[in-house]
Amino acid sequence: MSLIIVKFINMTLMNFVAILITKSITKSQVKLFTFKNLLLFLLSLLPTALFYTPEYDFTTFITYLLLILCTKNIFHIDILTSFIINLYVMVVAAFFDLIPGMITVNFTSLEKIRTNSIIMFVTNLIITTLTYICFCIPVVRKIVNESIERLKKPKNRKIIIFCLFGYIAIGITFYLASKSFMPTKNYFIINILTLTFIAMIFIYMNEIIKYDKLMLQNNILYECMQNVENYQEQQDLKIHEYRNQLSKVMDITNDQKVIDKLSEILKVDWTTDNYILGQIKYIPKGEIKSLIYYKLLVATKYKLNISVDISPKLTPEDFNFSANINEEFSKLIGIYFDNAIEAALESKKKQISLEIYKVKHKLVFVITNTYKGKIKLSNASRKGFTTKGNNHGKGLYFANKIVKNSNCFISDTKVIDDYFIQKLEIKKEC
Repeated sequence: MSLIIVKFINMTLMNFVAILITKSITKSQVKLFTFKNLLLFLLSLLPTALFYTPEYDFTTFITYLLLILCTKNIFHIDILTSFIINLYVMVVAAFFDLIPGMITVNFTSLEKIRTNSIIMFVTNLIITTLTYICFCIPVVRKIVNESIERLKKPKNRKIIIFCLFGYIAIGITFYLASKSFMPTKNYFIINILTLTFIAMIFIYMNEIIKYDKLMLQNNILYECMQNVENYQEQQDLKIHEYRNQLSKVMDITNDQKVIDKLSEILKVDWTTDNYILGQIKYIPKGEIKSLIYYKLLVATKYKLNISVDISPKLTPEDFNFSANINEEFSKLIGIYFDNAIEAALESKKKQISLEIYKVKHKLVFVITNTYKGKIKLSNASRKGFTTKGNNHGKGLYFANKIVKNSNCFISDTKVIDDYFIQKLEIKKEC
């Protein structure tokens, strides 16, 4: 069989698999076998038909670009979605192509492989089959779908640039690998670099997805806390009005039993919620106050011993940060509180405390908690560090990343006796 025909068949299989994967991921109901779609599909194969070469070259690159346009128009999706899906297809296919290549290079030459139509067809069939199977795995599909959703946001343009450079880097290294199909050090180094780029794309996208989930949770929490705080203020006004009315009733009655009962009711001054709001009354109304209020409610629910010390000198200007810094600040407070609550629950004393005060041009937050076991501070910011058991240990790692990437935060961690102390300073100029 002609090598030209084999390569055309191979590219047809790969492009068709990419279209099937796109249809599956986008859950499209579009009929594939229409005249228009067949023309678009043939267009994606045009470079292979016109510029045959047994090696990877610009033809492969142009074919992928046309495939992106093809899937965009067939499924009526935006170019970015098409690009991301086909990028993942290319990355996975490259992975399944490189691994066998690093093995077969020790037993045969590139020339023998590329002049044997049967070997070329069988290896491509295996690669396309494994690629399709890979995208049937729920975890892989979830990563692709979440990547598409995140990358549609304008603020994530830097991720698009990263993926684009990753795509180019994989293409270049793949091309270099095809030029040196011999069991040499350079060949293996090139392949390792390619696999590294592939791994980096998946790791980076996974980190972004986790980070965005945390942002979404905090944004939802902020909205909920605003509603809670507004509701609580309304209830406080009602309670105040009820107390006034009950006082009037007590003034006009001579029934001693009624007077005693009203006196008993009027002495009840603080519910748990009201008590917490009273403790944090010096924090200006806003996202931070709502978040702290919620976390203290959670700590109260778990029956932790809570201590709160808020400076009465705090003003709204002390919490007037940019939107980005305020968002990061909320994440840090949320992470530190969650870690403190969970660690305190495991301890004997079950204590947690919060201090907020001003020092010169800095706003200082100190969260202290008791803990169980021993803590090595050098490990505290490492990914996976935890004193709380399995499935934990990521909070402080992400918090440390936020602090390192900003000039506005200064974080300090100490351990004194049985107390874990987390201190966070925020520069006012931020």
